[in-house]
Amino acid sequence: MDISKLFEKDTYNGKERIADMSNIRQIRTGLDVIIWVETNGAGREAKHNLERIKFEDVNTKNLIPISISKQPELLGGYNENNININAKQLQAIKKWIKENYDALMDLWKGVITTDDFIVDRIKKI
Repeated sequence: MDISKLFEKDTYNGKERIADMSNIRQIRTGLDVIIWVETNGAGREAKHNLERIKFEDVNTKNLIPISISKQPELLGGYNENNININAKQLQAIKKWIKENYDALMDLWKGVITTDDFIVDRIKKI
């Protein structure tokens, strides 16, 4: 693995930093998958800077992007036919995003930390 891919430019101070992603385990979300969130995603310099989280495909361990929105959608060319979770699991992920929308957006914008999100704001389904 090329670890240089783990680094990106920090737009706040011009220094390089390791990507700020944290995983949230099933016990915290009530989902069957691990959720990956990014703190201050809005501050990144990236072509694909759409508000999103990722979930870990239970079989392949791939991280699948899904939008943070009132109507979450799979991103990056993924659809219901090329992921290894069933429709019920995908609906649960979308429901979790909707129920946690405000907190996820605050996390994305860097208003709160991952700790704030997990300890104070997360809603388990």
